[in-house]
Amino acid sequence: MTYKCEYCGFEYDGEECPQCGAPHPVTTTTNNKITGNNTYSTNNDTTGNNTYGTNNNTAGNYRYSTDNESINTNADDNSTTYNYTTNYYTINSHAADNYTSDNGYRTDSSAFNTKKHKKRKRLTETRGFIVFLLIVFFPAGLFLMWTNKVFKFSTRTIITLFYVLMIYFGTKMNGLPETTNTTASGNAKTVEVAAENTPTPISNPTLTLTSTPSPAPTKKPVSKKEKFIKKVSAKTGITQKTAGNLYDLFYKKMGFKTIDIVQKSKTGKATYDFKADGFNLKVAFKDGGVSSIKWQFYTLYAGKVIKIDKQGVLDRQLVDSVKYYMYAEDIITDNIKTPSTARFPDMDSSGVGMQRKGKIVAVQGYFDAQNTYGAVVRSKYTVEFSVTDLDANKYKPVYIKIDDEVKGKWIELD
Repeated sequence: MTYKCEYCGFEYDGEECPQCGAPHPVTTTTNNKITGNNTYSTNNDTTGNNTYGTNNNTAGNYRYSTDNESINTNADDNSTTYNYTTNYYTINSHAADNYTSDNGYRTDSSAFNTKKHKKRKRLTETRGFIVFLLIVFFPAGLFLMWTNKVFKFSTRTIITLFYVLMIYFGTKMNGLPETTNTTASGNAKTVEVAAENTPTPISNPTLTLTSTPSPAPTKKPVSKKEKFIKKVSAKTGITQKTAGNLYDLFYKKMGFKTIDIVQKSKTGKATYDFKADGFNLKVAFKDGGVSSIKWQFYTLYAGKVIKIDKQGVLDRQLVDSVKYYMYAEDIITDNIKTPSTARFPDMDSSGVGMQRKGKIVAVQGYFDAQNTYGAVVRSKYTVEFSVTDLDANKYKPVYIKIDDEVKGKWIELD
C-alpha cells in the first residue's frame, strides 16, 4: 500500500518515510456504529463528517492502542455494529492530544518526537567558518556569506558596507602625509612641516682657492715605423737610419703592407730573412745600407734600384705548378713521333724548372722516348704557353723547343 507523507509529501511503502524519516499513522476505529454519512465514533456520542475519535489514554513511544468490540447484528433495526481496531501512533503524548477537528488527526510536526534527517553542511557553509574568514580574509568571507546566506539580508548588507568604508578610508589615509605629532602627555599636538618644504637660509659663501693639479702627461703612441726601426736595428745591428730607409723601401716604394724580421739567414753574414705579405724575402746589408732584396731566384732590389715590386712578385708566383707541368707534358707528347713511349721525371727532380710572368708560363725539363728505330733516347725541352683560364684548363702553346727543333717565338720573362 502506498502512503503519502504528512510532512514532506513523498509517496512511499513501509512504516516510515524514507525521505524525512517520519512514521505514518494508520488509524482505524473500534466499536463504532455506522450511523450514516460516513461518521465514525469510538465510545463517543460525537458525530460528524469524516471525524475520528478515540477513547484511549494510553501513551508511549511508537505504541499501538486498540479498542475492540465484537460485531453485533440487530435484525430488528437492520443495523450492524462493526468492531474496528484503531491503529495509530502515540508518541510521548496522550492519544486525545492527537485529536483535531480537521479530519480528526493532528498533522503538525509536534505530534511526533522523531528528528528529520538533515543534510550535513560543508565547512564553507558553516557560520563559524565564515565569521573566521571575515576576520582573517574578508573577501572570501564576504563571498561565502552572500553565497550561503548565513545571516539576514540586512546583517549581510551592514557587514559589506563596513568593509567597503574601511577600504575607502584606509586608501584615503594612506595617500595623506603625516602632519601631526602627539607629545608624551598625549594631549598637545604640534604640526610638523616637512623638512624639504622649509627654506634654508643662505649663508655667505666662503671662497677657498685650491690649486688644480695639472693632468699627467700622456704618452705618445708608438708608430708602426718606430716599432719596425727599433726591432730591426736591435736584431741586425744596423743604424736606425738604415732601418728607417728599409721601412720606406718596403712600405712606400714596393707596396708591401706587413713586414717582419724572422731571423738571420744562412746564406750570408749580413743577410736576414724577412716575411713580407707572406713572401719569404732575403735582405742583404752592406756598408751601413741595404745591398739587395731577393725572392726565390728573382732579384727585387739591387744597386738602389727596384726591379720587381709586390705586383711583380704576384705576377711571378706559381699559382698551380702541378697544372703547369701537366700542360708542358701534353705539349711535348703532341709534338713527338712516339708519344706513347714518352716518360717524364717528377716535377721536383733535378733539371726541371718553371717560371711565370703574368699569363705566360715557361717550363724546362727532359723526357725519355723511343726513336724510329726503337731505341730509348733522352731529349731536353723548353716550352712556353699562355694560360687563358686555369680553372677550365685552357692554355695556348707559344714556344716549343725539343733538342734542336724550335717552334714559335720565345718571350723573355725577366
